[in-house]
Amino acid sequence: MEVDDDVIQPTGVDRCAALSCEYRCHSSPQGGACYCPDGFIVANDSRSCVDFDDCTIWGICDQVCEDRPGTHHCSCVDGYLLEQGRLCRANVSGAEKFQFE
Repeated sequence: MEVDDDVIQPTGVDRCAALSCEYRCHSSPQGGACYCPDGFIVANDSRSCVDFDDCTIWGICDQVCEDRPGTHHCSCVDGYLLEQGRLCRANVSGAEKFQFE
């Protein structure tokens, strides 16, 4: 505890202890705030962590996105190949080649 003008103020550590965060707490002079690991967000109770649906982020996957706890998985529809973990490219191997005169 810190003493300021004869009023006892809780320190950042005390504020975080009072929050009982599920993951971690960031203390500040104004108070503390719970935060969660990547892929999770703080729930409405302001202390616990819930999975964030990464697939709601526009462009995270080119075609198919599967949300997984704390992460996601991208894939492509038939006829496409996955590149760089999120981009889909047409599979042109074995496709007929056309010549134009």
